[in-house]
Amino acid sequence: MTTDRLEIYISPEGKDSNSGTLNKPFASFDRVLQELKNIRDRQKNFTGDIDIIIADGTYFNHKPLEITPEFLPIKGGEVNFKAAKKAHPVISGGYSVKDWKQQVNGTYIADIPKDVIIDSPPRGLFINGERKTRARSPNNGYLNATDITPDGRRGIYFNRQQMPDKITGAFEVVHLNDWTINRAITDKIDYSQSLISFNENVG
Repeated sequence: MTTDRLEIYISPEGKDSNSGTLNKPFASFDRVLQELKNIRDRQKNFTGDIDIIIADGTYFNHKPLEITPEFLPIKGGEVNFKAAKKAHPVISGGYSVKDWKQQVNGTYIADIPKDVIIDSPPRGLFINGERKTRARSPNNGYLNATDITPDGRRGIYFNRQQMPDKITGAFEVVHLNDWTINRAITDKIDYSQSLISFNENVG
């Protein structure tokens, strides 16, 4: 019966083709989970604990990290996730967007990674670890609704002078009304009527 404690190392600088040791850490939590299953299969009499040592840095993990019985030692040992000494790792559900390019008007644009699937505009923007304000219109204050659609729930009419032209693609409307805050995704702006139509009812 084996009672030794095992350690698996992971680092943003690692590789999933590595062995998971201190000097050759894995890069992803998917690979760590696979290694836990491998240990369970190889060492059926292991009764010790397994420590996952997480190096400093940000880990982009786009699905829940689920630890089910199939990843645990058969004889009842624990699996512990620990930051490396003096490390403060971050496990993020976000995506890293790189290669920003400044435009003539002073704004910046960048391409979203091809493997990213976004079903709604992202609500959080962090630059160098600090939360920043997303692109919005107007930049200050609020877009004043001059009226609402007859059903009161599918759109607003706006002050034309406050809304710039050429907004393309889907965007999110944060709608403050009747002591509530509603969020609506849409890509429908009718500049001829100064009308924003929502894709679903709000309120």
